[in-house]
Amino acid sequence: MIVFLTLIYVAILLLLVKLGVVRWTLFWKLSPALWMIMLTLVLFLPLQFYAPSGPIIVLQPTVQIVPPVDGLVESVAVKPNQRVERGDTLFVIEQDKYQAAVDRLEADIRLTGIQLAQAQELFARNAGRQFEIDRRQAQLDSLQAQLRAAQWDLEHTVVRAPGAGTLTGSEALQVGARVVSMPFQQTMAFLDDKRVFAMNVQQIYLRHIEPGQPAEVTFKVLPGEIFSATVELVIPGNALGQVAPTGSLYTALATDPMPFGVRLVLDDSTVAERLPAGAVGTAAIYSGKMSAIYIIRRVMMGMDAWLNFVIPA
Repeated sequence: MIVFLTLIYVAILLLLVKLGVVRWTLFWKLSPALWMIMLTLVLFLPLQFYAPSGPIIVLQPTVQIVPPVDGLVESVAVKPNQRVERGDTLFVIEQDKYQAAVDRLEADIRLTGIQLAQAQELFARNAGRQFEIDRRQAQLDSLQAQLRAAQWDLEHTVVRAPGAGTLTGSEALQVGARVVSMPFQQTMAFLDDKRVFAMNVQQIYLRHIEPGQPAEVTFKVLPGEIFSATVELVIPGNALGQVAPTGSLYTALATDPMPFGVRLVLDDSTVAERLPAGAVGTAAIYSGKMSAIYIIRRVMMGMDAWLNFVIPA
C-alpha cells in the first residue's frame, strides 16, 4: 500500500512538473522518499497498532474414532463424508463374545445369590457362620461389578457418533476388518460442526485488542468477498510459552517472539458453516482508536479480497 500511494504521488508530481506548476528542484526529487517516510510514520505505524491485520485459518475440532472394544467389524452404517448426528451408529463390532460374557456373569450372579440365601438360612438356624455369608456377599458384589463392565463392553460394540458433524476416512473400514482399542489405531475421523477462526497477531500489536471489537475477514476460498466478524477472545498464550514435564530444568532457548492467536466469530453463521476446515485468509481488527485511518485498512482488505482471484497462496 505504501508503494501504491507513493506511485500515485510520483504520478501527480510528474504531472505538476510537466504543467510547470512545480519546478524540478532537489527537494522535489527527494520528496518521494520523504513521502514514504511520512506515510510510514504518520499513517501505517498507527494503522498496525490500532487496526492490526494478520493471517487467519479455519480450524475444525476433529475426533479420532477409536473403538472402545476389540473385534471384527460386523457392519458399517455410514458412507464417506456423511453427515451424522450425536448418537448415530457408525459401525458395529461382532457381539457374540461380549454377549456370552454377560450371559455367563448373569448365571454366576444367580448361582451366587442362591448360595448367599442358603448361607443366610443356615446362619438363622445356627447351622452356619457369618463368614460364609460375608464371603458369598463379596462374591456377589464382585460379580455384579464384572457384569457392569461386561455390559459396558457389549453396549460399546455399537460405535456411535460423538456429536453432530461429518465422518471422513470411513471408506477404508470394511466388514470383516479387525479393529482394536488402542491409541493411534483410529478407524475414521469425525469433524465437529463447530469451527474456530484463529487469527495470528504479532505481540507488538496485541495491546489494543479486546473481546467484542469489530473485525473484517476475507478468505481464499471465497475471493472478492469481505465478511464482518467480532473478536471472541485473545488466546492467553502461545506455543513458545508451553512447558511440558520433562524431568529436567527448563532453559529459555527460543527468544524470537511468536504471534498470539485471536479467536474471531463470523457475524454471518451461514458463511461460517460453509467454510471448510483449513481455509485461510486475512483478517483485520478495528480497536476503535484513531478511526480516521481505518479507510486505509478497509481499502487494503478490499485489495486482498480481489487479489484472492489471482494469487493462490
